[in-house]
Amino acid sequence: MTKLKSNVIFPGMQSINCPSDVFRERFDIQNEQLVTSNMTIDFVFIGDDLVANWEPSVNFGRKQLLVINRGVAKETADFLKIRYEADAVQLKPNWILLSIGGNDLLKADESNGGTKLENVLGDIEFNIEEMVYMSQDARITGIIASAVPPFTKSHEASFLGKTIPKLNKRLKELSENHGSIYVDFYSEIVDLKTKCIRPEYEEDGGRMGTRGYEALTRIFRETLSKNGIQV
Repeated sequence: MTKLKSNVIFPGMQSINCPSDVFRERFDIQNEQLVTSNMTIDFVFIGDDLVANWEPSVNFGRKQLLVINRGVAKETADFLKIRYEADAVQLKPNWILLSIGGNDLLKADESNGGTKLENVLGDIEFNIEEMVYMSQDARITGIIASAVPPFTKSHEASFLGKTIPKLNKRLKELSENHGSIYVDFYSEIVDLKTKCIRPEYEEDGGRMGTRGYEALTRIFRETLSKNGIQV
């Protein structure tokens, strides 16, 4: 990881298989502007598909909150950890919402010759814990999001339907052990019969719909309110 004279962190490209490399130049330019402006940032949302497609200005702009989105579709915890300091911590927000782990589970899909599930869960937990430590060192309150249920038309819906609850159990325990806030998106938006996301919250069986993000925003606000944070 390199630092320029301005003390802005630029992590550089990671690999040909890293989803965030597509956005690296844009994130670097935007990060430098934010760091040098000394603006007060309320939240950084960072993580995978759930965050990447969330438009903060729709749900939080009316409250005049500054929410920076650093989500990347298909992101996994190992790659996110490498850019976490640059794209979240150095912006010095009051809070960081971290949403990661669901894509990592696909590494354990035995139908594709994947790694053992326990090994994958252990790697996810290790990488998230490292990011939590970064936040704590910077005195930033960490908020860990549960993974959400798979979409109904996902090819991996059956596998993810079985494994996401196991991941969320780990995420909740990790949050409790480190004093982070755990946001349980999963419980309210899951269809208990199919283990997929409830139809009213998805679009075309393959992505989160507007009603889905409205539900996530409400759950997020309610959870933070219980922790004394009004958004």
